[in-house]
Amino acid sequence: MKHSQMAAVIGATIFFVLVGFFVGIFWLGQYRYSQTGYLVEIIFDDISGLHRDDPVQMRGVQIGKVEKIILQNNYVRVKIRIDKGYHLPKDSKASIQNIGLLGEKAVNMFPGRSQQYLQDGDVIHGQVTPGLENLREIFNQLQSHLQEVLNIENRQKFSKLLSNLEKASSDIEKLLNYHGEDIGGAISGICQTSETSARMLTENRSTINEILQKLKTTSTRLDSVSNQFCEISTTLKQVADKIHSGQGTMGKLVNDPALYYEMQAVVAKIDSLAEDVKRNPRKYLKISLF
Repeated sequence: MKHSQMAAVIGATIFFVLVGFFVGIFWLGQYRYSQTGYLVEIIFDDISGLHRDDPVQMRGVQIGKVEKIILQNNYVRVKIRIDKGYHLPKDSKASIQNIGLLGEKAVNMFPGRSQQYLQDGDVIHGQVTPGLENLREIFNQLQSHLQEVLNIENRQKFSKLLSNLEKASSDIEKLLNYHGEDIGGAISGICQTSETSARMLTENRSTINEILQKLKTTSTRLDSVSNQFCEISTTLKQVADKIHSGQGTMGKLVNDPALYYEMQAVVAKIDSLAEDVKRNPRKYLKISLF
């Protein structure tokens, strides 16, 4: 009896030792597995219900988990462990998103295009994507604003506005009923005038182009005449400047009083001589006959 009890105790001891051994091996394996990969720290303004051990995903695939959350001053530091084999560019972005209807959260990674990759201990900044809670808050604010808009005073204003619109619509309908034919005739006349104008332009397009060409030629000629007038004006100004400054015969005649008086005296003598020749031609003309 004592021998069997001793065997049972030894068997139980060996069993518990083996169980503890296998549990230890399993725990060490899980610990080593959980410690592989590398840590990245993400700075958030608000984590919106994120918890430790929540998944880290990229394009719907879990690539790690949240390992530590630290509240510091006006922001939250979230340390995530990226599993071995996943490499994220340094310009990757991170956000907290809902992954279920019950408010489950996950860190969603958006890989960048950098050729350098995040290393153990690197820090990036993240943002929070609005979830159902945020939408509920937005709906509550909208409901509050709608209640303010649809209060008694605003209802009266809306009712008056609708009444005015209804009256205006009725007046327009009456106007169309009374003057519908006139308005239709006016529109028809406008259409006919437009068609006639278009037809005239099409029929006389060659004539119009010819007139425009002639106007263009005339404009060119006018430009040439204008240039010639400018040249003549410049020449006359130069002549006038020379006369005014006393250059040349005309300048001296205009600007020298003595020469002017001498010319008058010469002209007077010529006139006197001509008068004397008329009175006494024999005095100046001698005719001899053979």
